[in-house]
Amino acid sequence: MNFRLSEEFQSEVKALQSGSDETLVLGDLFTPWPRQWGYRGDPYLWGCIAANLGGSWLFEDEEFEEVFKAAFMRISGHDFDTAPDTITLREMDFGGMSGGLVSMSWWKEIGYPLLKDRFDSVSEYMKA
Repeated sequence: MNFRLSEEFQSEVKALQSGSDETLVLGDLFTPWPRQWGYRGDPYLWGCIAANLGGSWLFEDEEFEEVFKAAFMRISGHDFDTAPDTITLREMDFGGMSGGLVSMSWWKEIGYPLLKDRFDSVSEYMKA
């Protein structure tokens, strides 16, 4: 499903443009969830970052990339840009051969670009 065409996104954008108290927050960018992941730990990390960013929105002088990477570091303990291709997060190991493993190539090629695209879409609609 295209994030920008979803009824939820459209209604929240209209509410923002009309000055309603209902606002989009960074946690909103994480739904819908991707259908495929790199390793078994990726959806747990996705959910933890979504919860961590939850009700926050960017301040004027902040960049989405900085806020996302700071949340990634807080939760995983790894720098997004320099982390090895596979990291292990034992607290996200719920079984399976790749339980607790996080694929940085998935995050860099699919996960983060998806979130950034959604954020850019929101920003585009907000300016309209």
